Amino acid sequence: MRNDWVPASAALLVTGAMALTLASLLTPTGSGGSETLQLVRDNDNRWLAVSAIFFLASAMLILGLPSVLVLAPGPGRHVGMSAVVALAVGFIGIAGYAMLLVFLRALVVTDAIRDASIDAVTEEAGLRVFLYGWIVAFYL
Repeated sequence: MRNDWVPASAALLVTGAMALTLASLLTPTGSGGSETLQLVRDNDNRWLAVSAIFFLASAMLILGLPSVLVLAPGPGRHVGMSAVVALAVGFIGIAGYAMLLVFLRALVVTDAIRDASIDAVTEEAGLRVFLYGWIVAFYL
């Protein structure tokens, strides 16, 4: 079996991890809903760039996962495959998070959401269930 693709896949894995770190460092954060809205209004281009970096990091990490399978030949191959599948689900979740950031930015830029309504949106039960479910699934 040829392993010519392993260096490229490993490079994508490392690049994706570094992009994920960069995006998390560049993400402007606020302590409350109105402060987050103000940050998005003031830094809408940065918010969009962070979303793009999160999405690219997710894609690179998914393309880098096959290099992890080389580390577990023989009997550990099934455990390695299940770990790769779990990581892929988490990385797809990161791409979904990037899309949520873009959607929030679009709502703020078009004035579809205002200071008082952001708190009501964050208290909505359906959003909370999916958000906490995603966080728990990512950590598991």
